[in-house]
Amino acid sequence: MQNINHFHFVHCNIIFNILSYSKTDCMKTAIILFFFVFVAWTANSQEMYQRAKVSGSNDFLNTIGSLGIPVEGEIKKGEYLICDFSQIQIQKMRDAGLTVEVIIPDVQQHYTKQNQSDNQRSVRNTGCFEIPDYSIPSHFNHGSMGGFLTLTELYAELDEMRSVFPSLISARLIVDTIHTIGGRQLYYVKISDNPDVDETEPEVMFLALNHAREPMAMQQEIFFMWYLLENYATNPEIQYLLQNTEIYFIPCVNPDGYEYNRTTNPSGGGMWRKNRRNNGDGSYGVDLNRNYGYQWGLDDIGSSPNGSDETYRGDSAFSEAETQAVRNFTLAHDIKLIQDYHTYSNVILYSWGYEDMPTPDDLLYRTYSSYMASENSFAYGTPMQCIGYNANGGSFDWYYGEQTAKDKIIAWGPEVGDPADGFWPAASLIDDLCKLYVAENLYMVRFACKYAEVKDLSDVAIEMYDNIPFSIQRLGLDSPAVYTVTLTSLTPNATVITTPWVYNDLALLETRLDAFQIETSTGLFPGMPLPFELSISNGIYTVRDTLQKVFGWPAVVFTDSAQSMANWSGGWATTSSDFVSSPSSFTDSPGGSYSNYTSSTITLTLPVSTMMAEMAWVEFYAKWDIEEGYDYCVFEISTDNGSTWIPQCGKYTSRGSADQLPNEPLYDGTQSSWVKEYIDLSDYLLMNLKFRFRLESDSYEERDGFYFDDFTLNIIQSVGMEETELNTLKLYPNPATNELYVSNVSLGNYFISDVSGNIVQQGVCENGKLNISNLAQGLYFITVIENEKRMHAKFVKAE
Repeated sequence: MQNINHFHFVHCNIIFNILSYSKTDCMKTAIILFFFVFVAWTANSQEMYQRAKVSGSNDFLNTIGSLGIPVEGEIKKGEYLICDFSQIQIQKMRDAGLTVEVIIPDVQQHYTKQNQSDNQRSVRNTGCFEIPDYSIPSHFNHGSMGGFLTLTELYAELDEMRSVFPSLISARLIVDTIHTIGGRQLYYVKISDNPDVDETEPEVMFLALNHAREPMAMQQEIFFMWYLLENYATNPEIQYLLQNTEIYFIPCVNPDGYEYNRTTNPSGGGMWRKNRRNNGDGSYGVDLNRNYGYQWGLDDIGSSPNGSDETYRGDSAFSEAETQAVRNFTLAHDIKLIQDYHTYSNVILYSWGYEDMPTPDDLLYRTYSSYMASENSFAYGTPMQCIGYNANGGSFDWYYGEQTAKDKIIAWGPEVGDPADGFWPAASLIDDLCKLYVAENLYMVRFACKYAEVKDLSDVAIEMYDNIPFSIQRLGLDSPAVYTVTLTSLTPNATVITTPWVYNDLALLETRLDAFQIETSTGLFPGMPLPFELSISNGIYTVRDTLQKVFGWPAVVFTDSAQSMANWSGGWATTSSDFVSSPSSFTDSPGGSYSNYTSSTITLTLPVSTMMAEMAWVEFYAKWDIEEGYDYCVFEISTDNGSTWIPQCGKYTSRGSADQLPNEPLYDGTQSSWVKEYIDLSDYLLMNLKFRFRLESDSYEERDGFYFDDFTLNIIQSVGMEETELNTLKLYPNPATNELYVSNVSLGNYFISDVSGNIVQQGVCENGKLNISNLAQGLYFITVIENEKRMHAKFVKAE
């Protein structure tokens, strides 16, 4: 290919000279003219891309990488890769002996057609994993390129932000004076409470579009920017973050490549990845995310030396204006954390990318990433851990690894979007996809500040004299800091005895365990709500969380401490190698790691009942080591004696990938220490239930598997109209208007409480007759004490 402007010049000269040529010469000239016009056309068009499934031997990803083809998309390690490939790439893979199955013959056409009105769809809510409920910023706009902003529209969006919120965002400024091959410059903005002043606050940065065909990376950053700006006036946390950090955004690192995609595919779907450098050998473009200086060109698998390949790394580290500009900007600032967004795969990647080895800060990376993924449930880890592949010359390796000219930067390369949606998701998906990354982005900004997380470790049921234990973990890089944890009762029926806890010497990532002593009022009914507020303050900003507890003594319907398989059937067994309560726990593979193609279960033999329950929940201790994203363990419930099974959400479940149970709650990855799992059974009251654990594996990795111990089904027993084993009262009529009769009481003291626990009426119940005419319409609880026996019931006061 040649420069298109050059062809316009040649074309004009050929036409001029045709006038003086002979007929034969004209024919020759016409052929030449056709050739040049054809080449000119191809220079301004793109090769057809196809979505294909590629498979081969266990190391087939390395084979693909050695061909200069990016290893990205939907990947099942050791089995297959599904992505969008050019026809040349497909032929190269076939020539290398790989199996290639074309799924979508023309992805550019597919990306265009998916935005037709009859094909509109939304991100699916499934089970306990719902799209976060963030309001769509009123200023947030879709673009004209398949719903995505063009380069011109992107810059206009940044300018509008400045116009609407001049006190919160800087003007659009050049990242560096250097120009790209196309004569463009990179731009950045800063969001902070003093955007035009260089303060001494911690700095963080977001980038996107290193790769030109990944617009969703940019679009979610624009959504996040508008979210910060529009919510600053009303959201105390956003006020705190913007008043204590400087947040930089470079939303388009590759303007030449991105604009080129607009010229070839103005409705979206352009597949150009690299920048637009003329490599001098008939090929164009350098992969900017193989051009950064740390471990650049380490091998020809993680990057390519060939200019025609999509992973071409350039002729030297930082050879490109785009990466030079980002490097210079980074060196000129004291940036602490970075997210350099890409698409697609729904994973959060971090160093090392160039080799299969963790960094010295791997614990920090894993801890931070677990919080960042807490809302969207995406997998996280190094490229080898998540996709089974290494790449050199990448941005996050340079941000972290280069520690001579600058300090290390904790950096990630998240991959935005579901594998089914590809590089250009349907316009109808954009808003929901943007929402999935708000919490992830907020967490990174929080980590730059004085920040700690506090977690409630108590059970849902509270007794009269009880403790509410909690953990606190310091996560913020900014120090020193003093953190105060406070528990406040939100009802007069409970009192917090312990004064607030103060911590002034927490080390980064340090976790401490403490507890608050509480005392409840007398006369409370089982199941009565007891709300508390658990808060943590760093002296400037307070994070508050409402804890919904209930009063009552849990009745244990079933418990098993894993001493034998007497209550269970299936292929699991007990093991003495690890446990919570001596001498053993249950596990899927007591002899070591689980095998490939495992499908094993442990099922409760006899059903258990929640017939008398006001509330019900399952608790068990668990730990696991399961290949993330592929193998899994799931806890399931059956209401029809085992004919059908339903996966259950817990505190520690993650969302299943396309290679597991898609979007269903399950356990995978590594949880090396025992945790206490909680499964709410509110949807399964008044039923007979069976439980089971099921472990499934593929053909790739063999891990230690899943362990559980001290399995318990707890209920808070109901109080109502029927006489039960709980010494409940028998009331009639129910609902009642003016008088209420208690049939099984002759003489006793009574008190009546409303749903908030306030005592509204009390006295002596004689001959079982009570006057309730002064009560307002609603639900009430009554307790009668007769001969030192306490009895409970609930009733409705009608008009």
